[in-house]
Amino acid sequence: MKILFLRDEIISDSIVENLEIVYENLDFVFSLENIENYNLLIIPVRFLHKIDINIPIICYCKPNELIDIKNCKRVADYIVEPFSSEELIMRIDNVLRKNIYYNFSTVGNKLFINDKEFLLTSKEMRIVSILLDNKNIFVSREDLSFIINGKILNNSRSLDMHISNIRKKLGKEYCDILLSSYSEGYSINTG
Repeated sequence: MKILFLRDEIISDSIVENLEIVYENLDFVFSLENIENYNLLIIPVRFLHKIDINIPIICYCKPNELIDIKNCKRVADYIVEPFSSEELIMRIDNVLRKNIYYNFSTVGNKLFINDKEFLLTSKEMRIVSILLDNKNIFVSREDLSFIINGKILNNSRSLDMHISNIRKKLGKEYCDILLSSYSEGYSINTG
């Protein structure tokens, strides 16, 4: 989980120090560059109009700037100045709890989820790769079967067995990221 904090002149050094202790993946910046690499943005409200990417945002503002936040659906939370680091930490934790994110990467037949390694077979890895390429979209059983086997296997349970094996390997912590729908197929929940 990477957090970007666009630092303003009003943010005290003590707030910065306290946040750095609590969050190891928190970057304090002075410009909005490469924000697509982050899972949460903490920004002054005056920069809200510059964000056109769907990432949860916590805005900080002065009391007279609240009207700017009121109608923005992308703002997950806001905090009004002056505020303490404890209050901001509580708001960050609340947003992070509501917006669970998974960081996926693959190397060979290894799947990494939030830096945890899972060894998959080549067919299992192909299934996961297809689902990752179609994040949060259901891929039909027929399409998956055709891509994996080169043909549609009607009435075959091999795809179900591969999905079941993947879930077993992911364990209780991550097995729920693989979604199945009888009418739609399979999907992977990326958060």
